[in-house]
Amino acid sequence: MTAFDGARILITGGLGFIGSSLAIRLVGAGARVTVVDAMIPDYGGNLFNIEPVKDRVAVNFGDICDRHAMDWLVRGQDFVFHLAGQVSHIKSMTDPFPDIEYNIKGTAVLMEALRLHNPKARVIFTGTRGQYGSTVHCPVNELAATNPKGIYEISNLSAEKIIQVYNQVHGIPAVLLRLTNIYGPRAQMKHSHYGVANWFVRMALDKSPIRVFGTGRALRDFLYIDDCIDAMLLTAISEKADGEIFNVGVDSPTNFLDLAELLTRVCEGATWEYAPFTPERKAQEPGDFYSDITKIRTLVGWAPTTSLEEGMKRTLDFYRMHRDKYWTPVAPVAAPAVAVIESVAAPKPAPPAISSSVRSAVEVDHRRFKDLTFNGFRELAKAEGLSRYQKIGFPDSYRAGYEPAIFADIVAKLPMLEADGKIVLDLGAGCSELPHLLLDLGSHRGHTTLLCDSAEMLTQLPDGPGVHKIAGRYPAESAAALEPYAGRVDAILCYSVLHYIFPEQPLFDFLDRLLELLAPGGACLLGDIPNVSMRKRFFASDAGAKSHFEYTGSTEKPDVTFNNPEPGKLDDAVVLAILARCRAAGFHAYVLPQAKALPMANRREDILIERP
Repeated sequence: MTAFDGARILITGGLGFIGSSLAIRLVGAGARVTVVDAMIPDYGGNLFNIEPVKDRVAVNFGDICDRHAMDWLVRGQDFVFHLAGQVSHIKSMTDPFPDIEYNIKGTAVLMEALRLHNPKARVIFTGTRGQYGSTVHCPVNELAATNPKGIYEISNLSAEKIIQVYNQVHGIPAVLLRLTNIYGPRAQMKHSHYGVANWFVRMALDKSPIRVFGTGRALRDFLYIDDCIDAMLLTAISEKADGEIFNVGVDSPTNFLDLAELLTRVCEGATWEYAPFTPERKAQEPGDFYSDITKIRTLVGWAPTTSLEEGMKRTLDFYRMHRDKYWTPVAPVAAPAVAVIESVAAPKPAPPAISSSVRSAVEVDHRRFKDLTFNGFRELAKAEGLSRYQKIGFPDSYRAGYEPAIFADIVAKLPMLEADGKIVLDLGAGCSELPHLLLDLGSHRGHTTLLCDSAEMLTQLPDGPGVHKIAGRYPAESAAALEPYAGRVDAILCYSVLHYIFPEQPLFDFLDRLLELLAPGGACLLGDIPNVSMRKRFFASDAGAKSHFEYTGSTEKPDVTFNNPEPGKLDDAVVLAILARCRAAGFHAYVLPQAKALPMANRREDILIERP
């Protein structure tokens, strides 16, 4: 577009999915582009996104909430595309403050900088179709009521209103876009907090089953990134668009089931499966939604041109070529692991056959994962035909799709994980998505990450700078390798592990040896503890009985007997004894609930131990 030739343009959030795609298009149109991005982990900022134009874009690593920085950056710009913000609906439900900080305060800082230093610049803001909330009638036009169902959507609506005020009161030119489900190259692919279509693509390429919730018949409009960029550029140069709100979407919707089926046709090896809604996900599900784009088609002349099948093929091609730039493959690594204990080696091409005891444990019934031992997990890790969740003792329905939310809960309890240069120990790391998320965060933050588990599990996790693999059960086989880290570890994660340790070895010896590793100010999270006392309290309640009826199909109330200890199981007495032991040794110790969105939050809890 010749209108942008020589124009000076600022893109906030410019290293993310949409921002980088926009930057590449604008550079091609002859614009002088500056991008600003805070590179907050998991938000999608990625320098590789601008690889094709990296020498022709000015990159500023900064925070839109920094008033002095924004006062300087807006000067002399002809257009400001405002894309920066917290963009995860899931995160906003457990921690609303980033939404308030970045989406509301950040927008106010930007608009005030423009009012003071460059009121002639034209602002293009990208909000979300979620600002409408649940709808009575589809397609949804711009006059529909806004009734957002989450903090993320509320904060976007607030940002839109702030920009409207600066447009109407201070005369700053502005266009307000409400984007639908955008997909395509350069989106973050590490977690499923947002971007459902791209997450389906990752599952297809990883050959993991695509999880279709409910019946899969809910309608959405999926818009390819190139069409989205076309809409942004056309509204930016249209005089008719000033001060207007536009839907940017597709008026021919697709349901999730059809999307999954499409991917199985165009991506070899892709499969899908039905998954039940959790109560939390069901409460937040808005039902059908697709956009009425009559207004933008009429006033601006825009309409999407890329079919869903063509867009999916282009997206798959991009990530096949550049997968390593966006996520760590979940398949076992072929090279030998670089381990502290030299015996950690790559798995043999033909692993041993599963013993009859393990074979019986991998049947369809979820009870196959009951009462596993350390050696039992070693056999599961070697077994062919199991998912990464089954290899750590969980049916897929308990973990698939939930681990990004689990990891967010972990980070909220171990906030030092988001600081730089920490020493982190994952004890009983397993081979599911959780250790991959920990390693990705560690790579961003420059951590030294210690992974302790069996050799069979560790060979299925990637190597990398700062990653040390320590094979063997703790403390009997691996304490010596961890001895150099005594008193130096900033964060210890022991997740979904304690109930396997408890019946196999002396609990207090394990605990005492573990806490010797903590640095001053460090913390240990004994996470996902299946407390049988808590489980009984839940199933004795009306909510627990209802959950039991729905899950089992039974009309009989669950059998709950209080004051009846279960040998080998963790209960209130054990949990309280752990607290007492830690406090007597000079540590702070607390029982913490899990985030309510997690799959077993009603019967599992965490213990946080801190060294003063």
